[in-house]
Amino acid sequence: MLLGFAGSAVAADVPVSVYGKLNVTFENVDKGDSQTELKSNASRFGVKGAAALSDDLEAVYQMEWEVNATDQSHANSSEDQFKARNTFVGLKGSFGTALVGRNDTMLKQSQGNVDQFNDLDGDIKTLFKGENRMGDSITYMTPSIGLFQAGITYIGQDNDDQRVDGDGPDGTKYKSGASLALMYGDAKFKKAPYFASVAYDNDVAGWDTTRATVQGKIGDFVLGGMYQRGEKSADSSQDYDGFMVSAAYELNKATFKVQYQDSDLHDLGSTSYKDAVSAGIDYKLGNTTKVFGFYTKFSAVSGAEDADYLAVGIEQKF
Repeated sequence: MLLGFAGSAVAADVPVSVYGKLNVTFENVDKGDSQTELKSNASRFGVKGAAALSDDLEAVYQMEWEVNATDQSHANSSEDQFKARNTFVGLKGSFGTALVGRNDTMLKQSQGNVDQFNDLDGDIKTLFKGENRMGDSITYMTPSIGLFQAGITYIGQDNDDQRVDGDGPDGTKYKSGASLALMYGDAKFKKAPYFASVAYDNDVAGWDTTRATVQGKIGDFVLGGMYQRGEKSADSSQDYDGFMVSAAYELNKATFKVQYQDSDLHDLGSTSYKDAVSAGIDYKLGNTTKVFGFYTKFSAVSGAEDADYLAVGIEQKF
């Protein structure tokens, strides 16, 4: 959807795209005590656009917010009704793209679409570190060279999600961090039927992380996998590794999906789960509308309760 805002005497009209989605599920959740709930799964809205500055240079911008579509009124809610997502401004040209603001790190972006249950209960963020959206950040992405593209995110010392640099709470500053990625192919399978990447976080949100991802489309099948190793930035002896594999099969308007994850992050006390399996089906009702269902089970380490999620939902994009 394109909207035009009237320009002033010193500014020309700048086209704006308004976009978003509502994704809501009805779920039965069992973590030792079964209950039903409605859940808003990263429902969002945003605006984005670009303003041409010359033949090969344009200013680009985006502002995006997560919307809690199912919670109580804001005053009675334990969660914010609105939450900031990727919000940035920058320049794009033959040199590549440079953005400043809040953005997904390059390591997070490097996963492409390998997570078949992204934003749902089976999202990889439960068993893997590195799914970071960082403020006070600068992101640079090179222009595409054939099917290759690289990028780097720098996180400044003003970001209090970073590791503390120095002593004491008064005047505390934090370590800066960097996230790098090299990608090959096309995550959307439009330019090539494959996608692969390697990425590394150096002291991002207190972790050093290495991630390798591969995904390919073979006929109606999409197969993918990810391997990750991470360690605490302040103590390299506190480390973990894990992997994830996923598959999807398209049949007319339906897409069948399965995914398995395994991680020993629980050894560091950051999660009580050791692995997860998910299975689901999406069914398109239209170009922007789908209904879906899924089952996800997180297996807990000894002494903790497993977590089971059985859900049906609807998603509307605009």
